[in-house]
Amino acid sequence: MRRETIIARQLGNCLEITIQIPWEDVHGKNKWQAYLAEKAEEENQRIAAGLEYWSVIESRVIQEWNHSQNISKAAKAGPCKYYTARIIIDKHRKAEREKKRLELIRTAQRLASKGVPYHRIAEQIGKCPETIRLWLKQ
Repeated sequence: MRRETIIARQLGNCLEITIQIPWEDVHGKNKWQAYLAEKAEEENQRIAAGLEYWSVIESRVIQEWNHSQNISKAAKAGPCKYYTARIIIDKHRKAEREKKRLELIRTAQRLASKGVPYHRIAEQIGKCPETIRLWLKQ
């Protein structure tokens, strides 16, 4: 049994006959789909290797930065450009600052739960009382 559909219409003195044939029967399957399906796994492996390579560069840059506090030396240790090293270091420093801030907030909450006044908490932590009040208000 064939899959083609035949449509016949009468248009005045003419008879229009339309045969609909599936594209794959005429032109074959799409070669790119088969090719890309084969290459998908290779591409995933390349991406994973690239991410692994990037994490190695980041760790080298951060390690050298912690040791020397010099962006140029950290970039050479990477090896990467100065601009890339600066971005990596900025991201690392931002994460450290956020971690420290969250630790201070937890400390302030712990002290406030014990009933310590804001100004005493601020003296212990080294922040102003208004900052402590805003942290505890959150």
